[in-house]
Amino acid sequence: MMEEGYETSKMNEFIKLVISILSVVGLIIVGIAGMVLISSALFQTEIIVQSWTALFLFAFGTFLWIVPLQVIDWMKLIPVQRRLRRIIYPYFITFIQIVFFAVYMIGLNVTISDVVFTNMGLISFISVIVFVANLVYSQFVRYIRKYKKARVHISA
Repeated sequence: MMEEGYETSKMNEFIKLVISILSVVGLIIVGIAGMVLISSALFQTEIIVQSWTALFLFAFGTFLWIVPLQVIDWMKLIPVQRRLRRIIYPYFITFIQIVFFAVYMIGLNVTISDVVFTNMGLISFISVIVFVANLVYSQFVRYIRKYKKARVHISA
């Protein structure tokens, strides 16, 4: 009998976790869609949104970039021996990420025809996404460092 209650509470925790994750993902997608709409309002001839469905599909496609982004980011784990290369390597990986993201966004723009970007509109949108992503990442790292515990304890 106690076993059933335990399983039910674990299932409830799992459902809460799934709902929380879906809420965060949905919030990010709505945020990206909002960025497209704001960019569309600012650059009226550069970005034209013809359908709400296409807008959210485009935002979801932009969000899916997280998967290849993480795969490319794993390249930072490759050890680099020489000092100059070790200094330049993270910037090179960031450059690769931005170039691949731009190519991905061009492909997404061609695929979803109801959200129309001109060249300047696509460049401005990619710049905004990269800037916001860097800002969010730096704030996240700052937040994590504030609560990170020291690994080495020295006792006298």
